[in-house]
Amino acid sequence: MEEILRQLLEGQKQLFEGQNRVESRLEGMEGRLNGIEGRLSSMEGRLEGVGSRLENLEGQVEENSGFIQALVHQSEYQKVQMDQLVHATARIEGEVKSIRTDLGAVEAITAKNWNDIIQLKVAR
Repeated sequence: MEEILRQLLEGQKQLFEGQNRVESRLEGMEGRLNGIEGRLSSMEGRLEGVGSRLENLEGQVEENSGFIQALVHQSEYQKVQMDQLVHATARIEGEVKSIRTDLGAVEAITAKNWNDIIQLKVAR
């Protein structure tokens, strides 16, 4: 009977030691899980920061899109103005050429008139 009790005590001791090892391992795992939870919390905080930065970037992109649309509109308006200037310049160039032609004719007529005046003075 003593032998059985000794064996039971030895078995109980081994069970207790095994339980202690399991508890120790569980404590180690719990510590590691706490570390993982801390890292996850840190990552959540960083992700919230990234989300906030993305929202800011989205707002900036919308603002930049508005600026770009305004610049495109202004560019189109300036192109129309430039086309009108080109057209007006071409029209003025044509008018200047016409005036030059008319001025040439006036010079020729004036020269002929002066010649006629000289001939009339000589004939007197």
